[in-house]
Amino acid sequence: MFNLGFSELIVVAVIALIFIGPKQLPEVARMMGRLLNEWKRATTDLKSSLTDDFKVDLQTRRESGIPDVPTPDSKEGPPEVPKP
Repeated sequence: MFNLGFSELIVVAVIALIFIGPKQLPEVARMMGRLLNEWKRATTDLKSSLTDDFKVDLQTRRESGIPDVPTPDSKEGPPEVPKP
């Protein structure tokens, strides 16, 4: 994810040990792990929700006869974007 090598991880661990201290380091590491886990779960849920909504919208469009992509012979262009 961050593309860190072993030596970079050692440097980060030493810096964390200096600034946080040996007593609080395990607690801070657990908190960071929980935060990263919650972030991963939230992004996975969002991705799943968007994918499901896209599939429902695509199915609705197909059932109503609206083409997925405008064809070259259609007069339909890209949607207008409102200007601020």
